[in-house]
Amino acid sequence: MLLERLYKGDVLCRVTFGITLYLPQAPTRDEVMRAYSVYRNHCPPDCRHLITTVRTPLYLPLDADDLSHVHRSLSMQDRRHDEGIVIWDGKPAEHWMFWIQGWLDPKLGADTASFCQIQLPEDTDCEVLYGLARGLADELPLLSGHAGYTVQFDARLKNAAFDQIYAWAKRYLGVEVEDLNLTLPLMRDAIKGANWLTLVGHNLWAQLMDHPDRAHELPEGVTYERLQYAGLFRAGVKPVLGDRNRRDFPYLYAVMEKVLRPLKLQHHPEFAGRFGREQATEAWLYRLLDPARW
Repeated sequence: MLLERLYKGDVLCRVTFGITLYLPQAPTRDEVMRAYSVYRNHCPPDCRHLITTVRTPLYLPLDADDLSHVHRSLSMQDRRHDEGIVIWDGKPAEHWMFWIQGWLDPKLGADTASFCQIQLPEDTDCEVLYGLARGLADELPLLSGHAGYTVQFDARLKNAAFDQIYAWAKRYLGVEVEDLNLTLPLMRDAIKGANWLTLVGHNLWAQLMDHPDRAHELPEGVTYERLQYAGLFRAGVKPVLGDRNRRDFPYLYAVMEKVLRPLKLQHHPEFAGRFGREQATEAWLYRLLDPARW
């Protein structure tokens, strides 16, 4: 099912496949190159067209020798904490995009969690999404992460976009709502929540194992694999939207939420649009643990 809202002919917001990884610090040049190598192993060559960095305001064509081009573009990566790179196929929707960046709190100018985010068309084989998550967890130090159905939006029209996203989130409980500006400052010591794929860094996993309220075994249908930098949980064979209208509650996602509850964020700033007007962001955050509240 295509979930997309247009505004004056342009994409206002849509639901797509995505991975978001929260990183403990700004990624080094070597880490970016390793993460990009994982991405290029899964992304079709004709979907790697454009490149930009924090210091380059416009997208430029990506050279045929893309690895060398990316490496040259990262000349400042080890000197600053807010450097990053984006590789994009140029499409406004149903696109392939790789984005990794160090992040500073815009209010305090202090380090927060950094991130690596990948978006790909929602009709892509979900095993590609799984392969990306596995590869990244073997190459990139991380705190936590999630992958499955997620929203993308036009940041220039954030309030209008989040009005529509609110409506989708009310119906589709398996869709991740994201605004990294709000979430990154919170992610060093907590987990946002579960999705089809949930990644838990080894430090956070150790905290969970020491917690008196932790679950002692995984439910049937959830698999776990320990990788170099994180444990990877897979809740079911493929991602689900969790359509309330069809009584399709994402049970395995909810079970994973219960497993991870001792690490879960307690609070989150309000998303834009109707989320903020109705003070509903935390109700959404706990939608799988307390569906009646949402």
